Amino acid sequence: WAAEAGAAVLAVGEAVEAAVEAGEAVDFQGAVEVSAAAARAEVGETESSGTEDSLPAVALQCRCALIDRIMNVIEFLIRLDDDAIVHAIREAELRTSGEIRVYVAKEKAPDPMQAAIEQFHRMGMTQTRDRNGVLIFIAPKSQTFAIVGDEGIHQKCGPDFWNALVDEMRGHFRENPTHAIVHAITRAGEHLAQHFPRRADDQNELPDAVERE
Repeated sequence: WAAEAGAAVLAVGEAVEAAVEAGEAVDFQGAVEVSAAAARAEVGETESSGTEDSLPAVALQCRCALIDRIMNVIEFLIRLDDDAIVHAIREAELRTSGEIRVYVAKEKAPDPMQAAIEQFHRMGMTQTRDRNGVLIFIAPKSQTFAIVGDEGIHQKCGPDFWNALVDEMRGHFRENPTHAIVHAITRAGEHLAQHFPRRADDQNELPDAVERE
């Protein structure tokens, strides 16, 4: 679904990107809604089709959104506290066998869904024992982000959790990007701990550091 929807989302993302660069006011929430509608139309879905609940067995679940304020990229990177993010990941993973990672893209990602899924594979996140990895993908230059959960955790949480988490992150981005990411890590960690509690033989399967290009 995400790969097919990417073409539809891209057109909306490019329009927003051009508006931001021109200094024009942008209705980010409206852009997200138009983007979602375009994606559904691209794959022949309707508002109530329920297709997202019947993803292929090997599919990843991804939710994306635009950061709904114009954020200076340098400001974003300066305010991003890697130590706080890594600490949040380690705290979350003390209670679960799941793996949480954060990736900050150097380039724009007008189609954050596809970019996040590609990065998810590139970082080896489909190789966890229980297929319960979660990636938080942020592209400051295009003011977009996505959350990708592997099939194991998506089967337990369903789409409602990811939708709510994206909305919560969007709100926190208004205040502080680190807070937004730490909040997402904490919430994802709570759900991972509920469905994938840490085992006696658990090992840290993936690095905790914030990944960058």
